[in-house]
Amino acid sequence: MKILLLTAMLSTGAVADDFCKSMYSLGEVVMQKRQDGVPMPDLMDIAEQSDESVTPIIKSAVAAAFDTPRFNGSEAKRRAISEFANSLMLACIRANG
Repeated sequence: MKILLLTAMLSTGAVADDFCKSMYSLGEVVMQKRQDGVPMPDLMDIAEQSDESVTPIIKSAVAAAFDTPRFNGSEAKRRAISEFANSLMLACIRANG
């Protein structure tokens, strides 16, 4: 699954810019799954299979995604995905700024 591929990116110790870009990608994947109706326990199970150094990051992203409701309509879903991914990247940039 895409989350497992992102785990490799997050656990490589990439520089801040690359890491923040990885956070954007993580946000896209997690919110897409949220909008597709994947239950939170399933996403948390995937996070548990990740490298333990990034498991807390993925779990936090999953939890944050569930603060956003599921939307009807592809445009609303695309907007939710984009806004969530942008918010994760922005938080990363600010934290590493």
